[in-house]
Amino acid sequence: MSDKLLDTREPFVLAKSALAYVEKLRAGKSEDEALRAARRIWEGDDFQTTPPESMDVYYQMAFRDTDPLDVEFTATAATVFAPLFAHARREAGEGPESERG
Repeated sequence: MSDKLLDTREPFVLAKSALAYVEKLRAGKSEDEALRAARRIWEGDDFQTTPPESMDVYYQMAFRDTDPLDVEFTATAATVFAPLFAHARREAGEGPESERG
């Protein structure tokens, strides 16, 4: 395996954290509020009934001692989930007529 492959994080999307981030943005919340929501999913809190996403052993290996919720995370989350939300909205008939196919 090449060193470059080990250094890249691009293929990793923290699905639950990213979804929480994009949901908050779509609800009109600020980027800071959206990032706090993602961090709550990533790190967990006292009210969470499932293990935090950071406990996933594969994520632990991939991110080691780094904080994955950075600028790269926010860009990837928006790139992956924003089109999915837009499509779901069109399918539900919630988007403008010009968006529907």
